Amino acid sequence: MPTYYENLANNIRAISISNKLDFGDYYNKLSPSKGLCFGLFFMWAQAVLAQDNLRFYRRLGILTKNYGFNAPWLISEIKSFQKKQKKASQHRHTPQHNTVVWMPRIKAINCQRCGHHFGNNKYRCNICSRLVCASCVEQSAVLNLCRDCYQEDLIGSIRPFLDGVLLYQWPAKTSLSHALPSQSYTASRYLVSDQLATKEENDLLNKSLQQIYNFPICGTYTEIAAYILKILKPTIALNIPFVIALESTTHIIGVTYHRQKHKLIFYDANYMSINRLYKIVDFEGIGAEILWSFSTCFGQRYSFFPISARIYISPTINLPNGGVTLQNTYNQINVDILNATTRLSAYVLSHYLYFVCFKGFTAVVRYLLEHSKVDVNKRNRGENTPLHVACIHNRIEVVKILLTHKNLNINLKNISGDTPLALARMSGYTKIAALLENPRAA
Repeated sequence: MPTYYENLANNIRAISISNKLDFGDYYNKLSPSKGLCFGLFFMWAQAVLAQDNLRFYRRLGILTKNYGFNAPWLISEIKSFQKKQKKASQHRHTPQHNTVVWMPRIKAINCQRCGHHFGNNKYRCNICSRLVCASCVEQSAVLNLCRDCYQEDLIGSIRPFLDGVLLYQWPAKTSLSHALPSQSYTASRYLVSDQLATKEENDLLNKSLQQIYNFPICGTYTEIAAYILKILKPTIALNIPFVIALESTTHIIGVTYHRQKHKLIFYDANYMSINRLYKIVDFEGIGAEILWSFSTCFGQRYSFFPISARIYISPTINLPNGGVTLQNTYNQINVDILNATTRLSAYVLSHYLYFVCFKGFTAVVRYLLEHSKVDVNKRNRGENTPLHVACIHNRIEVVKILLTHKNLNINLKNISGDTPLALARMSGYTKIAALLENPRAA
């Protein structure tokens, strides 16, 4: 039996090649075989912060079902939705000349969907305006929908959902890549055929994320879990929706808090390989989940590894006291993290230095060079030094800090025979190239 992820890849392929739809080639743009963890994570994060994560899971549930080779049911549902939208659009633009006749407002006694009595509660669908009973309504923090409109809404939002995944996973493949600043996580909708998707109402793709914490951690799985617990305590006390992103260079997972159950919800796109969309975990299980998620990236042989922890909240929320008290708490945790690096071996420190150069943590780069015996010229598997890594990812401030180290060798070549200067020139990073041409000026 195929896994959820295999079903997702097959359904995206079916949508892309179907001659009944005009979606465009999402399959080759998204490249599901290479992973979609970043794209799916940021779509999940936005849903959590909007308190609409149930709709995210159900939409993803539609995309991960097994409909057969060419997903005929899914294609038929999408096509049916498109026809209804087209008909509704034509109706809106057709001049109406009917005589206006006053009609009394009929008070509904029974559910206008199933015909049963309302019971204690009745709800008005925000799309079709029918009054429905509790068993026929789908509620969220955003809106109330009857079951029929809810299913149509899920089907209709597949296209902009894939747009969002594409933008977050492969921004360079979108026509908006030139407009996105470096390290931007502000969502904007893009369609592979260079047109904007038409589904605008109630989608989450135009919402951004407000980052309130970002710091790299290096340690064992249990040590990283202990730091995450320290970060969680003041964040939970805010009593607002939040998301913690735990990220390596190649993978990302998400953590949020379930207040009713007093447990954590872990989101990892790789859960689809075991036919899960998310996991609800006790606080004691943080280390085990981190081990499961990142062991495929670093391998079981690594007892220490680096990841970054970022915390996002909704951009509509203003923190108490401007967030000063919270930042002071986070800063003390960061000091503890840095102090713990003194016991790390030179080998582990080199990995940590590569990571912070890759991510652009300038304060940590400076700390490691000043307070540890890290080898600034240590090479990785590709024979790249930390300076190579900083040049590849256009980290100009990191380059400036590295150039101040007395033992730095700027002429080392990687496995391809390229120096950091050559990499900067090939990538068009002229400011970095100028620094390397005259390193004393830095």
